[in-house]
Amino acid sequence: MKRRALLAGVPMALFAGCTSLVVDGEAEFEAQTATVSEEARSEAGYEEVEVTESTVERELPAGRKVRVINVLAEYSRTVDIGLGLSGELARFTAVATPEVDIAGQAMNPVADMDNDELAERVQQQYDNVQNVESVGDRTTAVGDTETTVSKYDAEAQTNGESVDINIHICRIQSEGDFIICAGVHPREIDEDSRIDTLLAGIQHPARR
Repeated sequence: MKRRALLAGVPMALFAGCTSLVVDGEAEFEAQTATVSEEARSEAGYEEVEVTESTVERELPAGRKVRVINVLAEYSRTVDIGLGLSGELARFTAVATPEVDIAGQAMNPVADMDNDELAERVQQQYDNVQNVESVGDRTTAVGDTETTVSKYDAEAQTNGESVDINIHICRIQSEGDFIICAGVHPREIDEDSRIDTLLAGIQHPARR
């Protein structure tokens, strides 16, 4: 699995085709940062990789623009699954993307996406992720919000080898943003409790 966590590219495609209602000037929508608390990271054994902004811009007629700023917080844990496969293979990403209200209408497609649709988007975005299949749901806390976390089996190519993986995905609304969280790890390791710890440690807006 590549250094960039699996959901990192998803927000770049979410806003496509959603700018037709902007009729004058420029509009900018910026998400607040969502991160995992230091206490939760320490308990789960994860380290921060980076926190970055991802900007999506759409050009409209007459030079008008719409700009959406998403924020990605990425974390990793080093694991060894044998056969020479080791490294930062356990990954966790929290993506904050703004709700986007234009002319009184909610325009961010995330508003209507369930976990299965988000998982499908992951598979569409990454050629090295295939055969994503649901294996069940659980209810857990994401920060202060109880929500449904969906777990999927999948296959991924890493270092030229095919690896069976699990993907955990959920979405909540917080302070005018959607927070999408994803945990990815080799299926050989049981990471559910660690991921639930990271989810419980979500801070939005982040306190850094």
